Amino acid sequence: MDRKVCSQCKKLKPLTDYHKRGFDKNGKPRNRSECKSCKNKYSKNRVRVRYNDEKHCVYFLPSHNYIGMTNNFNERMNKHQNKNGRDVSNVIKVFESKDEIVAHLVETLLHSFGFDGYNIGASNKEIKPNPQIKLFDIYKLIEK
Repeated sequence: MDRKVCSQCKKLKPLTDYHKRGFDKNGKPRNRSECKSCKNKYSKNRVRVRYNDEKHCVYFLPSHNYIGMTNNFNERMNKHQNKNGRDVSNVIKVFESKDEIVAHLVETLLHSFGFDGYNIGASNKEIKPNPQIKLFDIYKLIEK
């Protein structure tokens, strides 16, 4: 079968007009139910809502020796868990501030003490932080 009916526009179209969607249990490739043009129309019209918090949060993942900063804590934890495969069950909120620069300063200070965060996926031996440059750049921002 080299043609398929789109679930949105209900037109019979060749399989090349559909995005791939993994494989079935027999190892045969599957296609999405909607054609590429319908999927593109949906994606362009879709409004993505981001729920940003008022405060910027510096957090610590002890099992990975990782320090990070975000203003969307829940979304960031989901990304750590689902995309990067990190254990976020023991996350600790280290610092919160409405001022992004102050939160970034705290995060940078902790990185300068040797916590991971700048090079995701790099081993601790490969990470060579230069705290003077990073802290100097942040001090310049605060002076403005």
